[in-house]
Amino acid sequence: MSKEKFKIRSRILNLCLFGGEIGKEDNRIKVSSWSNSNGDLSRILLTHCVQKVFGIYRLPGYEEEYKYYKQSDIRKRKDNYNNVKKLFSSLTQHELEKGYNELEKLYSFIQSKLKESFNNNLVLYRSLAYFEREQILKQIIDKEEKIKFRTNIISSYTTDEPSFVSYFSPIYIKRKIKVEDILIYYKYISCENKSCDYENIEKEVWVINDSKRGALEIPIDNFQWDENQLDLNKSESQRYNIRKDKDYLIRKNSEGIKPCNDELIKILIDLKAKFS
Repeated sequence: MSKEKFKIRSRILNLCLFGGEIGKEDNRIKVSSWSNSNGDLSRILLTHCVQKVFGIYRLPGYEEEYKYYKQSDIRKRKDNYNNVKKLFSSLTQHELEKGYNELEKLYSFIQSKLKESFNNNLVLYRSLAYFEREQILKQIIDKEEKIKFRTNIISSYTTDEPSFVSYFSPIYIKRKIKVEDILIYYKYISCENKSCDYENIEKEVWVINDSKRGALEIPIDNFQWDENQLDLNKSESQRYNIRKDKDYLIRKNSEGIKPCNDELIKILIDLKAKFS
């Protein structure tokens, strides 16, 4: 089997996968790589390219919330919008077309490699993001046979089964993914001289969801969760309180919302204030 890897050449795909800077010298904008926690711009750019190349769109009311309006702070929402506008204003139509064309070539290359190595499906894993966990928590508690939830157009998966220790998520999913739904498998991409935040980039896989509503329906047996973090046995009034979810706490605090009444959080905030 050939060990040939695809070399990214267009500026757009390099921004999407590895980050960088774009714009005039007096008005530069930094685009963090997708793997970075601040990678919304690269996610928006790649998602646009995928929608254009594959003809994917979401119905009104089912758009991806992270783009502009996930922030509770109006100023931050405006900043997000302005940054996206600045990013696309810095790209010429010619550059966009080059990005679209290269994405098609990249997809075809990765598809050919996958079909050499696998049959029609791959078993992949994903630690669920907060907005996904929020949708499924009640269904897990109620032990629904099929779990229904929405995802973004592109989601990251891994070939390794995750652990609750190494990921800040109390729920992960195991899925059999059709080869044709795999957009990017880093194992087949040349990452020489690139800055990447992944611990093991060759195990990173990006999957497309082309549903107009972003809907998935997965058997509950495909989910694994940490009952200590989810507190599934709490009473009805308590069991949706997921304060132990670190991602939830970080997200709420970072959005300008008053922290929950938790003694540990108070101690951490006091320590930070004392030593800052």
